[in-house]
Amino acid sequence: YVPNEKVTLFFDAQNMLKTDEYTFSEKDGISTIKKNSSCRSDSYIMSCIFPYFKGTFQEIDQTYLNNFKAYLEQE
Repeated sequence: YVPNEKVTLFFDAQNMLKTDEYTFSEKDGISTIKKNSSCRSDSYIMSCIFPYFKGTFQEIDQTYLNNFKAYLEQE
């Protein structure tokens, strides 16, 4: 955790370790959140399967970010 700059979260769930790194920036009064994620596993089979789900993981992450944005912009 770096205040006002970055937060990194680790999720460990049954042979999958997911790392989510959120970075925050501001320019001209507009805040931007960028997210970098990675998934890994000690299991060879799981490691081989992850690339097939990359698009699904990205869609889910983008949905969460869109929902967070909508929540913050509520009046």
